[in-house]
Amino acid sequence: EIGLESTILRVTEAGEPILLRPGITSRAEIEALLKTRVLDPGTADSEGTPQIAPGRLASHYAPKKHLSLLPGPVSQLMTPPALSGTGRPTKVGLLVVSGDPAKAAETFSEILELPVVVESLSESGDWEEAARTLFRKIRSLDASEAEILYSESISAQAIESSGIAFAIADRLKRAAGPR
Repeated sequence: EIGLESTILRVTEAGEPILLRPGITSRAEIEALLKTRVLDPGTADSEGTPQIAPGRLASHYAPKKHLSLLPGPVSQLMTPPALSGTGRPTKVGLLVVSGDPAKAAETFSEILELPVVVESLSESGDWEEAARTLFRKIRSLDASEAEILYSESISAQAIESSGIAFAIADRLKRAAGPR
């Protein structure tokens, strides 16, 4: 129903809560309940070391095809993103956070001068819908004819105001993480 994995919180022996993995329950909700500040765990667990919580590696949730995060919505791109991989692709995939996916695909296609396969997390901008569809949409693009994938980033304002947006941004960052 939710799409994203649960929030994982660790409480130290000193009683300090640490957010290990963001989920639907936001940091603000936890802080209001506990009446104390929730700390960050620091950097992601590194390869070869035990994970302190599931989903904390720098590259996690990653599709088989290379995924890059755009600096923001396609409508605000000033320059074309770098095309990763070897050679020029014949088709790219685009994950749109919200808004009209057809319009975003058309704009991105004009910028790159390439055909675009597009998926949208939520045309209406509903964060709960975006959370439910995130992994399905990434898998759909990964299974498409696109050779490389791009995703719009979640705005800093959305990350600050919505725990779900923060969790989605975390998953996208890890899906686009170094391999």
